Amino acid sequence: MGNKVVSAVKTLPLFLLSALVPAVSEIDARQDTKTLKKLYHRGSKYLMIVSIPTVIFLLVSAHFLTYVWLGKGFGNTALAIQILGLAYGLNLITGVGTSIVKGIGKPEYEMRYALITMITSLILSLIWVRIIGYKGVLLAVLLGSVFGTIYFMLTFQKLIEESIWNFVKETCSIPLLYSTILSLPLVVLFHFTGRFEVGRIPGLGIILASAGLFGFIYLFLMIRTDYFDSYDRNLVLRIGRKIPFFKFWMGKNYMEVSK
Repeated sequence: MGNKVVSAVKTLPLFLLSALVPAVSEIDARQDTKTLKKLYHRGSKYLMIVSIPTVIFLLVSAHFLTYVWLGKGFGNTALAIQILGLAYGLNLITGVGTSIVKGIGKPEYEMRYALITMITSLILSLIWVRIIGYKGVLLAVLLGSVFGTIYFMLTFQKLIEESIWNFVKETCSIPLLYSTILSLPLVVLFHFTGRFEVGRIPGLGIILASAGLFGFIYLFLMIRTDYFDSYDRNLVLRIGRKIPFFKFWMGKNYMEVSK
């Protein structure tokens, strides 16, 4: 079940990345390095603003979700969801970068990244499965993702001549900060709710309501930060005007500033 849950979470981010490769190929054909870098940063921002809160919510709700769906006694399943979700979150940091190296005809960067991740996970799994069993395999997968992600980011950022620190600061720091803060009440909610005999339907209702409120407040806060530039804000407004009560939700001041 752990792998199925994480696989379901992958759907939206993979959809966002699917259109990047042809766009990158066209930009590379024009040798427009400046536009390519803008695409990298903007694409990573959009990916992170969706992926980071999704992964954080998955981490904090894993035990309650498993309890509601399967009942008590499935702690290893919840652990699998958390570790595989975290590994997947790390892989998403490289999502736009891997699309770019494919688009500019340098797939060897992604190939080495995949090999490092796979070999590290395999070797550590063979060692740790004898020592700590099933948990050792999960930990090996996570560390394989860590080493692979670090390698790719170091080599890719060198390729485009940019700092990793600037990338993390611009694309990951604010979504991670707000997602973490907003997840703290959910940790308390799921911990205490899990002590009661909650049925499947009410439990799923709690999870869906929590996810909706979490996402609503998160986006409300994010749009009011400097994470978005004028282009991003205008894009949000063009899409948002089609949503009922969007103007009321965003506030009059934001609508005027973004014009």
